Amino acid sequence: MRPAHVTAMLNPMSELKNPSDMPRDQVEELVFLYLEEREEGLVKNFDEFAKRHSSSSAAVRERVLNLERAGLLGGKNAEAIPERLGNFRLIERLGHGGMGVVYLAEEITLGRRVALKVIRPEQIYFGQAKERFRREVEAVAKLQHPGIVQIFSFAEDNGVPYFAMELVEGASLGDVLKQFAGRAPDSLSAADLARAVHLRCGIECAKAPMFEGSFVRSCLEIARQIAVALEHAHARGVIHRDIKPSNVMITPDGRARLLDFGLASRAGAERLTKSGAQLGSLPYMPPELIDGRVTEAGPRSDVYSLGATLFESLALSLPFESDSAALLAQRIASGEHVALRRLNPGVSIDAETICNVAMELDPARRYATAGALASDLAGVLERRPIAARRTSAWLHARRWVERNPAGTAAGFLGALVLIGGPLGYGILQARAADKEHGLNADLRSANQTVRATNLSLASAKTELEAKNADLATSLAREERERTRAEQNFQYAFDAINQLLATVGSEDLREVPTFEPVRKTLVERALAFYKRLLVDDPHNLSVEREIARVTRSIGDVYEDLGQSDQATAEYVKSVELSRQVLAVDPDSVNSRHVQSSNLVQLARKYQQVGNLKLALAAYEEALPIIEKLAAEVPENPRFAHDLSAVLLNLGGIDMAVGKDERALVYRTRAVEVLRPVIEQNPDDPGFVAQFVTCLNGLSNCERRGELTDQARVHLREAWTIGFECLTKHPDVRDLQTHLLEVAVNYGLELAVHDPVEAERVLLKGLEIGRSLTTSFPEDLRVGNGLVAVANNLGYHLNNQSRWSEAQQIFDGALRQSETLVKLDAARIELQCTLATTLGNRSTSLLGLDRIDEARADADRAVEISERVRRALPKHPLVLGGLAACLMQRAEVECKFGDWPTALETTRAALEFGVRRSDISFQAFELFVHIDREAEKDPGLLGDERQTTLDELRGSALEQLDRAIQQGFEDAKRLETHPDYEGLRSDPRFAALASKLAGRAK
Repeated sequence: MRPAHVTAMLNPMSELKNPSDMPRDQVEELVFLYLEEREEGLVKNFDEFAKRHSSSSAAVRERVLNLERAGLLGGKNAEAIPERLGNFRLIERLGHGGMGVVYLAEEITLGRRVALKVIRPEQIYFGQAKERFRREVEAVAKLQHPGIVQIFSFAEDNGVPYFAMELVEGASLGDVLKQFAGRAPDSLSAADLARAVHLRCGIECAKAPMFEGSFVRSCLEIARQIAVALEHAHARGVIHRDIKPSNVMITPDGRARLLDFGLASRAGAERLTKSGAQLGSLPYMPPELIDGRVTEAGPRSDVYSLGATLFESLALSLPFESDSAALLAQRIASGEHVALRRLNPGVSIDAETICNVAMELDPARRYATAGALASDLAGVLERRPIAARRTSAWLHARRWVERNPAGTAAGFLGALVLIGGPLGYGILQARAADKEHGLNADLRSANQTVRATNLSLASAKTELEAKNADLATSLAREERERTRAEQNFQYAFDAINQLLATVGSEDLREVPTFEPVRKTLVERALAFYKRLLVDDPHNLSVEREIARVTRSIGDVYEDLGQSDQATAEYVKSVELSRQVLAVDPDSVNSRHVQSSNLVQLARKYQQVGNLKLALAAYEEALPIIEKLAAEVPENPRFAHDLSAVLLNLGGIDMAVGKDERALVYRTRAVEVLRPVIEQNPDDPGFVAQFVTCLNGLSNCERRGELTDQARVHLREAWTIGFECLTKHPDVRDLQTHLLEVAVNYGLELAVHDPVEAERVLLKGLEIGRSLTTSFPEDLRVGNGLVAVANNLGYHLNNQSRWSEAQQIFDGALRQSETLVKLDAARIELQCTLATTLGNRSTSLLGLDRIDEARADADRAVEISERVRRALPKHPLVLGGLAACLMQRAEVECKFGDWPTALETTRAALEFGVRRSDISFQAFELFVHIDREAEKDPGLLGDERQTTLDELRGSALEQLDRAIQQGFEDAKRLETHPDYEGLRSDPRFAALASKLAGRAK
């Protein structure tokens, strides 16, 4: 079994030291903002980001470069949809943004559909991402308005925060505008808007003001409703800060709803504001935020963004556009855009004025409140005067001068010629012609001089910019080289190790459906280490990490159910770590990596039934980890790993019939780990391993007929495990080990406390179902679920609760067949499938569905025979085949074919399996065959009596064996109707009395 690896979940940014004096949280915020802007396509690289954010620093650049070197900034994570989060069943993906993914989900307890927003996988370890996520909940929770989508609940599942919000049917304004791409805006009508919404959501739109009349009226109505909603939010201290078409939902009943308060601010929660980070989507961002003046963010900022959104809706194009984020920011800061009515002649002067005032460059000249904007929008819709006034010509001229200082002189000289000419006509007429010509020539010369000067200045500016760019490039290159030369290699190495290798291989194991993300992370870690090795080909630390990460890749393949790939990676990891150990034999780290890699490979061989190779790998690992545990007793990890090796060596010995040595190994495994548990009683990793060691020891003890000790150890495992689970309810390994304990403990309790047995098995079933929902490709979990279901069904069969048992077996069979499809090479999966078929056959017999029972029994035997050909001497395989054969004999007996049933039973007993359940099954089978033979009219005379005597003798012989091997159910012998005819037999009475006395 693979030992549990428990590593503290780390925020990857917190591991990178800050080379400047900028506070850590401020650096993290800017790194997070860079990731958002890169995700949204606002910047292509960090240099563009740095130009937009003067508050950026070398610390931010260093962290971004580390992420880029590690390959974390390329592409999007896997689009896999988890099946369930908390109380919600996820149905389909609705959309995503830079921080969150939205799913259609069903709230299980209430049966209602909601929109479930989940933090994106790559953001889960950014504290700032979670902070923004919570900010959205906190902001919207205080708002109750029909124009704002409501939030129902907020929670976390396995560290993944999510919240449920009102499911709004409809189409985002952004989606609608995309449908109109290429259309002339003045060719559209409100009916086109209704069709676009219907096409997006599949719901016919109702008759509503929004869907009647002109397209311009529809856009104004949408903006009016959003402005009213914003006024409600602003009055309660909430600023949205990301108004844009994709955050406006249009419903089929003609309402506009405001979404996504992920960047919202509120009083007392302004950490981002203090950092100077720019927030929102660039095309809709007000100039003051582009300039980094985030302290000025307020209601007028939202008014600007809504004005830009209205402009785009009316024009079907953005007010400011550019392929370059830097140039786009400059254009927004200029405040000058194409006239709206030039783009859409259908827009009225008042509507254009509203857009212009909402988007005023100076916040003081905008609408003071969203309510004022809503009032003017209503005025246009109702054909009454608006409060806003158009921008004056003088203000336009002043802004032009401010934007074009280099050309101002030429402009005024030209204006003097054009204006002064007519006004001074009489004076000029009185002057001599040569003076007039001379003056005009002088003016023309002055204009030419100014133009030439402007051209010169422009050329000089271009040249200076080019030289500055070259200088910046050279300085950046020199800085990178200097930084690289001076960089503390171990710091970078450790940071990437924590960020990629550790997180990828361990922490995300607890997060449902994140195996593809883990795989990507560890593969990138491996690529990163290989690049480091190119620069420093003899660095043992890097070589050791390559060996360790290679094993981690194998772990991910294993959790994904890709057995062959996992084995290949484990083999590779052992060879790599063996090479490191040959050069560095005294290193604790090198020895630990080698022993861990060997254990994983051995465990894999053990799963597929290659016991010879598994034993060789365990025996190579044992002395290494024993020496580490002795040399470094203060490190409990080595004791943990040693217990895993001993546990699994005991498993191999049990498989080959060396029960005594197996008991020694597994007893020692428990003894090694018990002091660790006493010192770390709440550590879920150590508790999980201790639980599985106790469970494994109990298996040995039952085999050695030490049933009382087995029960004590199972009770201890169950009690300790559940105490820890109450404190760490989401730890995957702990749940997995408790599931396996439930399999054995529930069966062990069945005789002494049937009610408690059922409770334990049902709890195990609950754990197993929850785990398989979250981790559907984890074969170990899936097999554990089938095993606990089999034992629960077996328990119900023993109480003749055939129908309940059959339903349990139906579910177990579906799960088991799925597992075999995922990995047909794993022997235990095939064995479990055969056992499940055999058990369901028993239930079907109890329900008199004989033909179905026979089909299941035949298939169980067929699978078991196939497994035996692969492992002809494995005791578990032989025991499974014997049980399946005897179940087929039960079916044959039910058909009245007792001679064939007898032959099948004897064939099963020839395998010599020494297990109390097999012996007791044979006892019951002989009793049933005896009953059928007694009814056979063809069996006459001496042959009849001899046959019946032999059958009864065989039955009592098997019962005696079962009791010797640990069978304990005295009550069954006393009360079960099948044994009515035996109770007068003194031999049976003696055995029953013996068992009853032992029970007392």
